[in-house]
Amino acid sequence: MNLVPLLYVGFRIIPFILVCFFVLSSIIKSDVRGIIFLGLILINCAVVIMMSNLVGIWLAPTTNPELKAMCNALSIGTNGERLSFIPLNINIVSFTFAYLVYLIGKNTQVNTNVHTIIFFTILLLAMIVWEYTNGCSSGFGIILAIIIGGGLGVGFCEMFNTLSTKYRIKGLHFFSNLTNDTDVCKLTNEDVFECT
Repeated sequence: MNLVPLLYVGFRIIPFILVCFFVLSSIIKSDVRGIIFLGLILINCAVVIMMSNLVGIWLAPTTNPELKAMCNALSIGTNGERLSFIPLNINIVSFTFAYLVYLIGKNTQVNTNVHTIIFFTILLLAMIVWEYTNGCSSGFGIILAIIIGGGLGVGFCEMFNTLSTKYRIKGLHFFSNLTNDTDVCKLTNEDVFECT
């Protein structure tokens, strides 16, 4: 069984799955935090596309013609070309990872979220290796994707922290109900949990 096509499709749709998770979770909970996250992702993508257009000549990967069709198969650009030479899939995962890690660190919840950190680290490293070894993106483009995505993810979180402290606007972070004290739930009898 050839895993290459499966890995390729997986790495291409992971950003959509992540965004859909946050948006659908928000819809189910009847709040706007997932929609805010989607808006932040769209702003992030717009910044990446503009940056790619500015410095695109230095970011164009030297893609083998045989691999070019694979690298651009799910692209939304024109004529089968990529919309951005900065890989948007790596950028969106970097943005989400930085956004979550900033919230986890700010609320001292690292011990309870180690699995999230490990998952995103492995996912990001696998996507980087895939993009670079297949010649789909240049090393400089991958570095820019991580820097822009991570920087904007942390920047938006800090902006929300400022808004929540200065103007008392609460609940803009996707995980705004995190607390610094650890909640513990115990089974008090056969049917009832008590959380403290």
